[in-house]
This record gives sequence, C-alpha cells and structure tokens, in this order.
Amino acid sequence: MNLIACFIGASPSSATVAASVFVNPLQFGPSEDFERYPRSFESDVAQFEAAATHDVDVMVEKPLTLSLDDALAIRRAAREHHIQVLVNYETTWYASNRALYSLLQENRLGEIRKVVIHDGHQGPKEIGVQPEFLQWLTDPVENGAGALYDFGCYGADLMTWLMHGEAPLSVTAVAQTDKPQIYPRVDDDATVILRYPLAQA
Repeated sequence: MNLIACFIGASPSSATVAASVFVNPLQFGPSEDFERYPRSFESDVAQFEAAATHDVDVMVEKPLTLSLDDALAIRRAAREHHIQVLVNYETTWYASNRALYSLLQENRLGEIRKVVIHDGHQGPKEIGVQPEFLQWLTDPVENGAGALYDFGCYGADLMTWLMHGEAPLSVTAVAQTDKPQIYPRVDDDATVILRYPLAQA
C-alpha cells in the first residue's frame, strides 16, 4: 500500500497531516512477511516527494538517507512545497538537552566556545537489539556506517540546534573498529568534530 494514499483523503482544513517513514519489526506478527515489506532509501525518497506534493510533513528515523543527491532531492521537495522534514533523533526528546538549551537562551551559561557530547553503549549486539535491527545496523550498504551513523550524528545534531542552524566551517570524522570479531564490516567507535569561527564541538 502506498503510504501517501493514506493521506490523500485528509481534509484540507486539517490542522496537521504528517507521515512517519519507519519500518518497525516489532509491529509485524508471526504470519506477516517483514523481510519482503517494501522499504529502501530509493522508495523513501519517492515517498518524500509524493508527500511534498500533497503538503504532508514527514518524519523519519535516522539516517535521513545515504547519499548527498537524495538528501538534496528531499530538501528541494520540502522547500518547493513548504513542508517540514524531521529526522527523529532520540536525543531531541531528552529533558536534559531542553534544559541546556533554555539556559543558553537565557544567557545563563555565556557564549558557546566548546561542547563535548558523549553518546553510546556497549554495542548493539551486546545490549541485545532485535536480530533484524542488528543486521541492518551492521550492513555498510543499508546503514551507511556503524557507530558513525548510529551515535556520531547525535552530537552534530545537538550542536546544530545549539548554534541555531549555523553551518560549521568544517566537519571531521574519525571512525574505527575496536571489536572486529563482532563488527567486521562497520565501525563501532566514531568521533565527529564540528568547527565554527568561535566554537567547536
């Protein structure tokens, strides 16, 4: 079923119409075919563009996509049709991050000069994620990377928010694999450095 078809009949007077592009293996029953359920970044981009033509805002799980061309296509569609596109970074919903933002807005912490953000856990296999999710997380084609995409994005996202969307002068990423016996195809440790004229993270 086409995701956008669900929204075509929505009343134009509706206050909010939004679509979420996310396939959760836990939402499939034992007789349902999770493996053959249509999902790919290519089809997601097509869904984005269709959503945009119907003025439907879209929220996706990270990563937004795996190529610059697809990201630019999504941005073009969003700008042309004036829709919102949200990547649902988990850390967006943390009360501690909201409190930090409020303190900065109230000028109670001074100017931002350096921000150090640590995110992570023992590893997806070690903490027992679902097999389907683990397979995707450790696939360099389907996921694009390992820790770099899974956790490396959080600090960059938070700093972008704290800097009110200002683009950094440079972005540097260092990725390595500390447990090649468990994660032979993707990185399991990553550091991302954002440099601004008067700040870094």
